[in-house]
Parts: sequence; structure tokens; C-alpha cells
Amino acid sequence: MMQLRKIGFSALIYGVLVIVCLGGVVWSLHLATESVLPIHWSSNEPVLEFPVDLLFYNFFMPIAVQFVKPSDGLQKMYGWWFRRCARFLRLTSFMFGDRMADEEGHHVRQGWAARLLRKKGDIDVPVEADTAKETRGADVEVYFQRDGRYVRAPASDSVRRPKGRRVFIPVTEDDVRLDEQEDPVDSTNGPNSPDFKLVYLPPWFKTRIGLLVLAIWGFAAFTGIGVTIGPLLLGRTVLKQLVPPNIKLNDIYAFSVGIYIIGAFVYAGAKWKLARSLVRRGIRTARESESLWRAIGKWLVRVAKISYVLTAFGIVLPTLLALMIEFYVIIPIHTYFSNDKQHVIHFIQDWTLGVLYIKMMGRMLLVNRDSAWARSLRGVVARGYLDPDVKLATKHFIAPAGGFMLVALLLPLALGSIAANTFRKFPLPLPYSYYNSILTSQ
Repeated sequence: MMQLRKIGFSALIYGVLVIVCLGGVVWSLHLATESVLPIHWSSNEPVLEFPVDLLFYNFFMPIAVQFVKPSDGLQKMYGWWFRRCARFLRLTSFMFGDRMADEEGHHVRQGWAARLLRKKGDIDVPVEADTAKETRGADVEVYFQRDGRYVRAPASDSVRRPKGRRVFIPVTEDDVRLDEQEDPVDSTNGPNSPDFKLVYLPPWFKTRIGLLVLAIWGFAAFTGIGVTIGPLLLGRTVLKQLVPPNIKLNDIYAFSVGIYIIGAFVYAGAKWKLARSLVRRGIRTARESESLWRAIGKWLVRVAKISYVLTAFGIVLPTLLALMIEFYVIIPIHTYFSNDKQHVIHFIQDWTLGVLYIKMMGRMLLVNRDSAWARSLRGVVARGYLDPDVKLATKHFIAPAGGFMLVALLLPLALGSIAANTFRKFPLPLPYSYYNSILTSQ
């Protein structure tokens, strides 16, 4: 029965989270506007001739995530809001274990001037609750009155509470137990136990916890709508101007376009101060010497390196690999099994598949991280994606792979051309059945 009770309580909690927290946001959006929902997941016809979504989600999205790092931003944002809410509700000690003297009481203001100006009393000289009446009657404009209580609470969620015992043990500010129970120093819930910690609880503690949960949910709902619905509507607006109206677009494309536009502006705004300081520093150093031109030269060299590596790994090697698969695998199979003797090579689709093949090969090389290939591949971007090692990339990947595939593609063509020209000039004697079959087909 105890296990069933725990399972039922968990089902109740998560059911409320799904129905109220998530469902409340979705239903509110549905009632507030009819232009957002439902989300369109499928398109009635392709927009482009090649699968751009494969390239987008396999290459551009990881690069954008690595540069922007949305997880770090979300963690900082929610951490900031969590601490602000705990600070406002006087729960910093309970939530984070940090004692705040100004949270362990409230300011009592006497007179309209003190209330309007929000004056604060001296925290270092607090007034206890039992002497508050005397102070309130005195000629004091504002004073700080202490309230709440101190408890010994579990230091983490993994601490198990014995059945029949209280979760919070009432203690004094000096961690002296108040319930007249034995309090051995080395006990599991004693003053020296690492599993329990002295914390401050403000008045109306349960109500404040409920308000904290409500504030976190409201902030999560607001930011979630801003991160999803805002980019979605922006992407829909942009794509409507670029795509014919008879094509029903996938909202994944719209959301991706919108989030990239917003992310670009946010990233540019975040880096604007850095760029402005670099420009000012460059102008200042240019007045002193010619280092600005050297810096521009270094940046041009870096751009050339990045362009070279991207062209090699993004265009040249995928194209060669796709053509090898086309000539050595697909064309022979098509020639053998198909009655249609004409074979059409779709270059854009082949290049797209070649890009995916190159990425899969890179993943396979990184499976054994101690191998020479894996070390070389990591060494290409060891200084960052904006400063690739061109020499290492050319020596270990571009030159060997590109040379081998070029030889595999051009050598049979050269040998076939030589053989055709040779047999045209010096035809070999063939059996009578061969000529008879040609005459019959004619």
C-alpha cells in the first residue's frame, strides 16, 4: 500500500504538471488566437529540389548551437529568475542555504512619509517580536522587526525521513533544539550531521513556496512562448514572402528561419560591445603603428583558411564520394536491373548525400578517440572552428582522400578512352557470331 500510495502521488503530481502547466499554456494560446495553432508538420510538395532540411539540421544547427550556446543562456536566465523569486519571497536561506539578514524580518514603517518613501530600518539593530509593541508605540519612524523561525532541514532530497518523525526540526538561531527531544551531536539529524542544515523559514512558508512555484511556471510559460511562438510567426511571415502561396509549408522550416533571424540579432547585440572595443583598439593602435594592417592581413588569411577547409569538406570531397558511389554502385545496378539504358545523374541530390556520407565517416573515425585518424581530425579544429589547421587537414584528409577518389574516377575513364582509340585503329578479329548478332539487330 505504501508503494501504491507513492506511485499514485507521483501520477497525480505529473498529471497536474502536464494538464495544468503544459495544457494551460496550449489551451490559452488556442483561445487567444487562431493563427498559431495548429502546427503544420507536413508539406504538400517540396520547396526545393534537394533535401535542404537534412543539411540544415545536420550541419548549420549544430554550428549555431555551438556558437550561441542556448543551454548556457537558459540556465543563467532561469537561475537568475529563481534567485530573484527566492529573494523576493525571503526563501534564499531555504532554497540556497545563504543566510540573508534582511530576509529574517520586515520593515515596520510608521507614518505616511516612511511608507511613501519606502524607508528601511537598521538591520544591525533588529527589534524582536516580544518588544515590537513597545517600539511601535515609541516615536520611531521605521524599524526592522524580526519574525519567522529557524529549523534544521534536510540538506538534500536524498535524505530519507524516518516514518513518524518531522521533516523540519525547530531550533534556535544557534542551532539548539526546541522540542525538548534528545539531540546527540553525532546523531543522523544532530547539529553536526552533514545531512541536515540550519535554515530560516519566513512566516506563511507554505504560501510562499506555492507562490515560488507559480512564479517559476509563469516565467517558464512566458519564455517558452517567446522562444517558440515568436520565431514561428516571424518565420511564417518571412517564408510567405519567398514561397508561392499554393505551397503549404512545414512549420519546422518557419520556426528554424525565425529562430535563426532572432538568434543572429541577439548574438550581434551581445558581441556589439566587443566588436566596438576591438575597432577602437585597432584604430588606436593604427595611429601608433601599422599593426592594424597586419591584423587585417591575418583576418584575410584566416578567412582564406576557413573558405578552403569548408570548400574541401563541404563541396569537393562530398561530390567526389557521391560520384564514386554513383559510378561504382548505382550505375552498374541500374544497368543490370533496369530496362531503361539511359541513366540520369542528379548532381544536387548526390552532393547532398555525399555531405551526409562525409559526416558519417567523421563520426565513425571519432568512435576510437585514441586512433591516429581521430587525433588528426580533432587536431584540425583544435584551435577552434574559426582557425582550422590547413596543413594538417590537407596532409591527412584532403590530399589522400581527394587524390584517391580522383584516380578512381579518372583512371578508368582514361583507360577506356585509350582502349577505344586503340581498338578503333587496330580492330581485333572477332568471331562470326558477333557480327551476325549485330547484323540481325540492325
